[in-house]
Amino acid sequence: MTIVYRFCLIFCFLVFASSVQAQLQDALIKANELKDINPDEARKYAEQAEKLAKQGANDRGLADSYAVLGYLQAYHFDRPDLAYEAHEKAYALYKQLHTKGYLDNDSFYHFLNEEAIPTYKYVKGVESKKKRYKKAIQNYEMLNGKFAVDLASIATVMRRDLEAKQKEVQDKEKKIEEKDKTLKEKDKKIATTSEILQQKKMNEVTLIAERSKLSNSLSDKEQQALHLIDSLYDQQVMLQEQEKAAAEAKMKQAQAEKAQAVSEKDKLKQKADLDRQGWFLMLMGIGGVLGIVLLIVIVSALIQQRKASEKISKQRDTLVAQNAEIKQQQEEIVAQSENISQQNTMLQQQTEEIKAQRDNLELQHQLLEKHKVEIEKQRDESNHLLLNILPEAVADELKTTGKATPHSYDMVTVMFTDFKGFTKIAEKLTPEQIVAELDRCFLAFDEILERFEMEKIKTIGDGYMCAGGLPISNKTNPIDAVRAGLAMQEFMQKLKVEKEAKGEPVWELRLGIHTGPVVAGVVGKKKFAYDIWGDTVNVASRMESSGETGKVNISGATYEYVKSYFNCTHRGKVMAKNKGEIDMYFVENKSSLFQSVQNLLATEKP
Repeated sequence: MTIVYRFCLIFCFLVFASSVQAQLQDALIKANELKDINPDEARKYAEQAEKLAKQGANDRGLADSYAVLGYLQAYHFDRPDLAYEAHEKAYALYKQLHTKGYLDNDSFYHFLNEEAIPTYKYVKGVESKKKRYKKAIQNYEMLNGKFAVDLASIATVMRRDLEAKQKEVQDKEKKIEEKDKTLKEKDKKIATTSEILQQKKMNEVTLIAERSKLSNSLSDKEQQALHLIDSLYDQQVMLQEQEKAAAEAKMKQAQAEKAQAVSEKDKLKQKADLDRQGWFLMLMGIGGVLGIVLLIVIVSALIQQRKASEKISKQRDTLVAQNAEIKQQQEEIVAQSENISQQNTMLQQQTEEIKAQRDNLELQHQLLEKHKVEIEKQRDESNHLLLNILPEAVADELKTTGKATPHSYDMVTVMFTDFKGFTKIAEKLTPEQIVAELDRCFLAFDEILERFEMEKIKTIGDGYMCAGGLPISNKTNPIDAVRAGLAMQEFMQKLKVEKEAKGEPVWELRLGIHTGPVVAGVVGKKKFAYDIWGDTVNVASRMESSGETGKVNISGATYEYVKSYFNCTHRGKVMAKNKGEIDMYFVENKSSLFQSVQNLLATEKP
């Protein structure tokens, strides 16, 4: 009973699972068909597919439903933030399935290159001031870096598959060349055999002609022998008639003479008998000679006929054997021709298959090259984005190992800047004007940092934080930081003159610098950023808040490093929040010695 019950449960579960799978596939198909025709209906089907996939624990179906939802939210419902969330979930599921071998490279590549990345580019290209767009773009930029790594990995695998297929095609082409060579050799053998058969046929025709000629010759000789026998018989009959006529004439003469000379009757009779016997003997001798001649002729003719018959019999046997051999060779040629025909058909099929494979490989190669160009472009974009977020050394470490290890630095110079009265100024400007002014100033600061090999850390509202001496350590970072600070104040002074001339609100900058040890690294797994920590950061912040507009305020620690290069004014010990009294200095300008060295270096540059 228990076994039957379990069997029923299993059967019901399989039927239910099959039904859920069918409904899931149907919902996904309808969602994809309607996503550009009726987005509302498409979203209903996609959400239905999501529920069914979760119900049936179908990760692939769940990922597909998230991909459709991401597309709809971005292109039709103006919710790029929701699109990012859906694509992030879809990417995580696709990545997991691909890693486990449940998702092929083409499907994973299709999602990345045909759905997620185009959506990111679409969202990035929309001109909107909504916060959710900026947030979505930032999130997509972080996710796009992962896309580039996966696309590069997929391209490597596809390149290996393509190389393997090309090698397979080359092996098949070599086999076909070998078969062509074998077939050519067989064709030569068949041609040779055909020539032999043709020669044998010609010999057969010649033998038949000779046999016919010999038969005709024997027939002529037999006719001649028969004519000769008839002639001898006629001559013998004539001799007998002549002999009879002569006998009758002699008998008549004897009767006539009997009357004249009775006395001489016996003599004449004896003489006549003697003459008759002589004639008879003579005729018998002639007849014997003629019989012997005729017998010799007949025997000779029979012997020749027998020899000719034996020769013809031998020739006939030879012809029969040759005919049998020719027939066998003809059968072999027919079999070889059929085999060659089959091989030619197979060879033609293989050639067509190889041509199709070559065309397919060429198409795949072109697609792969296109993918490579796209991947390189996306990698460059990702690298550019990554370098905008992280220092180059940290970005390289993150790409190589997948993480960035925090590092301690004994000597780093930290700089903070802040605009005085920013809140009051911001009240008189529109948000767009505020962002435009900050962007103008911060872009100039970025260019200055690049000149003096400083590293931008982050911006917080109108605050700007940077540091020198990391991620690659150096001994000149205090000097570099002071030079950068002076350049920033110089830029702000020019901007002040420009704004005063236009009657616009003036922005004034406070700037503080401190040198000391810090720890630097990347924090978090999402929206990660390069940051620094330590008391040095706090002191540098106090240098900024305790400074004055238009001045470069440095700590006593920084002063000890730069006093030989810059003219500084000691402010004494100034009270800093939560830090007590700290020695502070205003940097006035470069020292005459430092300025002379710089002028000399500038003169020597080509």
